[in-house]
Amino acid sequence: MPPRRARVNATGRSAEGFIKITARTLQGDGAALYGRLHGEDAALLFELLRIGKQNAVLKFGTRRIAAAAGIDQAATTRRLKRLIEAGALRDVSGMRRRAREARTLSISDRLRAGKNHSGIYVALLHRELQSDAFRSLPGAAKKLLPYLRFLAVQEGADPVGGNAEVRISGSTGEAIGLHRRTTLRALEALAEAGFIELVSSPAWGQMTRPGVYRVPMRPTLLRTAPFAPTRKVQKTDRA
Repeated sequence: MPPRRARVNATGRSAEGFIKITARTLQGDGAALYGRLHGEDAALLFELLRIGKQNAVLKFGTRRIAAAAGIDQAATTRRLKRLIEAGALRDVSGMRRRAREARTLSISDRLRAGKNHSGIYVALLHRELQSDAFRSLPGAAKKLLPYLRFLAVQEGADPVGGNAEVRISGSTGEAIGLHRRTTLRALEALAEAGFIELVSSPAWGQMTRPGVYRVPMRPTLLRTAPFAPTRKVQKTDRA
């Protein structure tokens, strides 16, 4: 049997699956909601968008969500509860749902891009979300990554296949609810895992000033591919 060929889009690039995180989520009226989310809860939201194919309403059992996200059921239940309490999700299952039946969840329009969305967005590849490199990141780093890509898009990077150099400091993460020290630890974890690359750091004694990072939309554009199964990231933060 001949090997399967990768699908190719109109630009000649391989057509990989990805989810869209919109400017509305990161800077518009959804930014306050996104800022209230715990890092791991935001990562679970990404998984819901992936397995739900950007649909507004999802009907999945907790076990399936846990398996897709690579976490246990108890943690999934806690994170779903926090997402509902924060307003990111609504449980519209109804009063007659049995304990073993799948839940019906509605994702807030402020955090979801419709299938025909044509505005500014950043992409998170499906294989990226499912990689050991991404899943071993601290929660704050998972939450910060889309925002860094949004800053790169504002610098002119193509949202799917480009990259840009961005000036980033500890205060950058405050826009999405991260403390300065948490942001710096998240940047270090992302750089170690190969999702971003430090181009130039502040001079000694000027650490409050921003450093310059290269932020690619596809991490494999960097010299270090972050999808290597042997590469692990030490968990330094669980924001």
